Amino acid sequence: MLLSEIVPPRTIHFPGSEEQKRRWLPKLLSGDWVSTAAITEPQAGSDVRNLKTQAVLDGEFFRVNGRKRRIKLGGVADLITLLVVADPAKGAAAGTNRLILERTQSPWSHTEIETVGMRNMSFAELSFDDVRVPRGNLVGASGGGTEAFYRGVEASRALIGLQACGMARRALDRAIAYAKERFAFGRPIGKFQAIQIQLADAATELDAARLLCLRALWILDSGQRCPREASMAKVYATEAAVRISHLAMDAMGAHGLSTHAEAERCWRDARMLTVIDSTSGIQRLIIGREIMGIAAFT
Repeated sequence: MLLSEIVPPRTIHFPGSEEQKRRWLPKLLSGDWVSTAAITEPQAGSDVRNLKTQAVLDGEFFRVNGRKRRIKLGGVADLITLLVVADPAKGAAAGTNRLILERTQSPWSHTEIETVGMRNMSFAELSFDDVRVPRGNLVGASGGGTEAFYRGVEASRALIGLQACGMARRALDRAIAYAKERFAFGRPIGKFQAIQIQLADAATELDAARLLCLRALWILDSGQRCPREASMAKVYATEAAVRISHLAMDAMGAHGLSTHAEAERCWRDARMLTVIDSTSGIQRLIIGREIMGIAAFT
């Protein structure tokens, strides 16, 4: 499971009612249920004001219609937290709602999406065709889903950064081991200064990335939002993971190009993370907005 998939439990823990916490958190935190957050749509990702998925209240149920795209674990999740337009008649002005959907209670359909990396995980497009969701599955106040969304996304970005660190750590460990075992000109290639300098830079980047991620999570745990710190953590950690994995492949020479070396898998998986939960470009625009006080997008 992705580290970022603890975001649905966080979404329930902070704004959820006591009954919601008792009902869902034990199953999610024990790992008995797989969960994910469904936010991105065909026409809306970082721009949540352009969401189209609707949830219309009909008595004791919401009727949900719409589509979500590129949802991690969407094909295998037992539960999803779904971001929807709060009042379709008012559109973006009404804000958003977070609904909790159990697959057995409010079934959705899905289509798997093949990806460059992370091939051992489900990425899916989800379809909701008049899906009935109990009224009690609304998280927080109506129209208040946007704030919870931003908190959840900030946590997810920091956690994705830590996941990237894990990929980079694996690639770097493989390169270090190979540099000790592979001999050239009568000595291990790890004794050559060029190799040591490359590996030293990679190790330094990895530690810096990890600390950025932990800083963002520490701020969130203190009850504050951290858009700048979360975006810094994600953009730096994911791009560092791509660089470190690529360096590991180079350090291992032709062996690094084989699937047996594992570095190529780390590279492909890390490249996926530079796009998931908003691209590196969006992260940089968020950082720019926070340090300048001027938004590049409104």
